[in-house]
Amino acid sequence: MTHPGIRAPGGLEFTRDGELLVANAGPGPDGVLRFEFVMVDFNWRAKPKGGIDLDGKGASDLVLARTVGFVLSEKQTPLIKLSPERAGGHFGISQVGFVLPGKNSEAAIIALVQYDPGGYTPVHYHPDMEQAEIVVSGRALWEVGEFEREVGPGDVIFCPRYAKHGYKVLATNPSSSSNWNGGTWATGTNPQTR
Repeated sequence: MTHPGIRAPGGLEFTRDGELLVANAGPGPDGVLRFEFVMVDFNWRAKPKGGIDLDGKGASDLVLARTVGFVLSEKQTPLIKLSPERAGGHFGISQVGFVLPGKNSEAAIIALVQYDPGGYTPVHYHPDMEQAEIVVSGRALWEVGEFEREVGPGDVIFCPRYAKHGYKVLATNPSSSSNWNGGTWATGTNPQTR
């Protein structure tokens, strides 16, 4: 397969629906080219399907999920307000999922999460996964194990398996974070916010 946009492939990945993603490297703007495969005269042909520019404008629609390639976002709507029941006991939370088990990953959640002013998550723990958060905006009080800290933009919180942790938004502004949960879910499960 040849394509004028492919300069130096830095990674290849097939999505679950059969698209081929090619990560460009080398001179020129980095990006990801998308191809779908169509049958022409009993031969499979790669048909360009556009691409994703990584100049910062489209980067939120792309997640580096494996060292060998990229996975397209599952983001189809803006942040979605979740009920506490649907959010697994989190209160005042909205989320956009980028990578979810059963969709485009075997065992991970990568999401942008926002809590309303006064939003919180009661202290709990996960026996089957680690959790990491990077605070994007706002201020919150995090409790992890025996530690309690106020966090803000740029702070990173890591919760190992079995470590009790909880979260409470401070002040009158929302707090948002980039959330990663990784563990040992069975293929085909699709948990909500953890």
